[in-house]
Amino acid sequence: MNNKYQELFEELLSNLLNGQKNNFYDLVQKNLKLFDNNIFLFIQELINPLMYKVGQLWQLNELSVAKEHLASSLIDDVINYYIKDNLFLDIDKPKVIISTVGDELHNLGIKIVGKFLESNGFSVKNLGSKLSNKELINSIYELKPDLVILSVTLPSNVATLQQIVKELKSDYNLFLGKIIIGGQGLFVNNKMISIKEADFCSKNLEDLKIFLKTLNYSIKNEMEEII
Repeated sequence: MNNKYQELFEELLSNLLNGQKNNFYDLVQKNLKLFDNNIFLFIQELINPLMYKVGQLWQLNELSVAKEHLASSLIDDVINYYIKDNLFLDIDKPKVIISTVGDELHNLGIKIVGKFLESNGFSVKNLGSKLSNKELINSIYELKPDLVILSVTLPSNVATLQQIVKELKSDYNLFLGKIIIGGQGLFVNNKMISIKEADFCSKNLEDLKIFLKTLNYSIKNEMEEII
């Protein structure tokens, strides 16, 4: 995170952990201008670090399960407020399946990716976090998406992710799309865990945007706010 946002980060975190919903909303609203009213940049610079910090506090038992869920719910509400749901499916749009894998408890990060893709004209199906490996793979085979984006926040789920990616790439008769992986679980001590069968490993939305452009998808030059 950029150090110039540290004071704002601490203020957001304090309101988040204390369940001060209105104050949290007000801080987001007032400070969006720092990012040219670009909600996706705000998410990248502040919301993602907030999510990571909350997860750290929970893992260290410095935050109760109830408070952790409350914080995650509040962040989810803010994201949904600023980014409208795409209610229309278009068969002409490129199809994307997004999902977490393994025993992940949080899917907010992958939901943000889904919102970003919808804002750029993709038809997105979020399979959530409750499917078994077999159910996830079979759903991908059945729906035949152009892209599959899989996320892990826990390093313990990387092996599961690797198994899924390897199986999807094992039979081109069943799946021809590209596989993109990401999530905090892939980055340990600032080093990325490589899964060679994946087509791309994304650190953030900017990374994802650049890769999608290499596939000749039309992506906005600026990650504009969708309101």
